[in-house]
Order: sequence, then structure tokens, then C-alpha cells
Amino acid sequence: MERDVLMPQAGAAAADAAVPSVTERARRRRGQRTQAERSAVMRGRIQEATLACLAELGYAGTTFTSVAQRAGVSRGAVQHHYTSRSYLITGAIEVLMSRITLNVSSHFGDRELGIDCAVQAIDDIWRAGITPPMPVVAELRVAARTDPEFRQIFLPIDQAARLTWYALVSAALGPDAEKIADLNLRIDAMLGMVRGLSVQLFYQDWSREDTEAAWTVARDDIREGLRRSLERGNTVTQDSYER
Repeated sequence: MERDVLMPQAGAAAADAAVPSVTERARRRRGQRTQAERSAVMRGRIQEATLACLAELGYAGTTFTSVAQRAGVSRGAVQHHYTSRSYLITGAIEVLMSRITLNVSSHFGDRELGIDCAVQAIDDIWRAGITPPMPVVAELRVAARTDPEFRQIFLPIDQAARLTWYALVSAALGPDAEKIADLNLRIDAMLGMVRGLSVQLFYQDWSREDTEAAWTVARDDIREGLRRSLERGNTVTQDSYER
């Protein structure tokens, strides 16, 4: 059994430095992963399996056993990284939310900031919202209502994603954001439309075409509403300047 042998260190300052062990450096030279790297890879594997189970089996069917089978690992390996089913599911959802945020923000460089950019950001969020496993988040919100443990873990993640998306849409507006009254309420309403229509696609007798048509109408209404609010804001600003 290998033992970590620390290199000698001189002085109090050096004692605080993080010096790789001889064993760790030898593994790096041989191209082997460290324990931390292996753990990160395993967690990623489990997270991907959890997202796949959520997409296919839903909240009720995503268990330690189903995730372990999908990941090709033991149930104990899953429980080693996630001590409860709630942490397992929310850990995967947190990864999913981060991916959506990165995808939406990555498009900003190609667009001129303003209303059209903000509406496109909302559209990007909509596209993500109807792509599995994102629709299962509606199930998680319902589950959080009656499961105190899950609610305590899930709601902060859900709220953090909402605030991040709010900030993205606000940033997409650029300088116009300061001229639109009740912007936070408007963005909440926009995100509400996204959530509602995505639920209708998966839980009601709507075709993909019907849902897309409804979203096109909603998106046009969002754009027009922002434009009217911006015009009113500009008028108020101009009147105040003239006075």
C-alpha cells in the first residue's frame, strides 16, 4: 500500500504551502489521475446519469438504484458522493441550470444589447425549458411543496437560477433596462410564461406545433410590451429634463 511522503519544508511560511506528495507527483508523471480528479469524474458520471433518469423516468423514478444502473456503478458509489436522494437530484439540477445560464450568456457577444437581445435571451431560456430533462423541474417544484427536506435543498437552487436569468435578461437590455418601469415584475411574468407553456407541452394535450405557435404569440407580446414601456420611460425622462 502506497503512503504519501511529504517533502521537507523550511520555515513557517513554507509549512503552510501545499506541496504535492511524492506519490501524487509520481502519479502525475505516469499520467494517472489524482484521487480528487477521479472523484470529480465519478461525480460527473453520476450527475449525467441522474439527468438521464430524470428525463426518462421523472422525479419518482429517479432513485439511487436507477441512477447507479444508468451510470454503471454500484449503489454504494452513488451514496458515497450523495448522502440522500434529495442531494442527488438537486446536484444534477444545479449542473443543468448552470449549463442553461452559460448557453444563454454565450450568445450576448453576437447581439446588440436592447429589447431584441433581451427577447432572444428569453427565447433561449424557453428553448432550454422544453428540452429534457428541464421539464421535470415542474415535478420537482410540486414535490418540494410536500417534502420539507427536498424543499429546503431545492428551492435555493431554483431561486438562484431565477435570479441569474433575471440578471441575464436585464443585462441583455443594456442601458434600456433603467428606463423600463417595473422591470423585475415584467421579467418574472416572462419567465412565468416560459414555465407555463413548457408545462402545457408535456402535461396537456398540446402538440409541439401548438405550443410553438402559442410561444410565438407570447414572445411578440413580450417584445411589444417592452417597447411600450421603454417609450413611456423615455417620455417621462424627456418631460423631466424639459422641466
